[in-house]
Amino acid sequence: MSQNENEQEQRARFPWERGDEIPNLIKRVSVAVSREIEASLRPLGITNQQSITLQLLINKPGMTHTDLEHLLHIEKSSVTSLINGMVKKGWVYRQQHVEDARIKQVFLTDEGFNMAQTIDNAVGQVKNRFEEVLSQEERVILGVLLRKVLKAYE
Repeated sequence: MSQNENEQEQRARFPWERGDEIPNLIKRVSVAVSREIEASLRPLGITNQQSITLQLLINKPGMTHTDLEHLLHIEKSSVTSLINGMVKKGWVYRQQHVEDARIKQVFLTDEGFNMAQTIDNAVGQVKNRFEEVLSQEERVILGVLLRKVLKAYE
């Protein structure tokens, strides 16, 4: 182990930040990418949860709070708070469902759509770092292997 690697090992704050075991490496990559994505979103004044919600709404306009609750894996009250904040920022609006007035659907505003595109560019730059360090062949192999591991755990 080089001196730099040894120093990193000593500075590790969490158990998954130590060692070269595959689950540890996967966790470390996930945390590192998440941190970079959050850092790229911070100047835009948006959280990761808000950015994911905007992306979901581009792909499926009119999602309900229940839809978002399940897809984001958060509680109902957290969805309400999330959407309230996004309404205040002018990114989304609520509309009653045509068949059931008790259900509220969420839609993007033009400003929300523009923000989603801005986010896509910012996050895309973070994700493109894989292209800088891995060849096309390596990315394909890594994708196959990660899907195989994921399937084993699902």
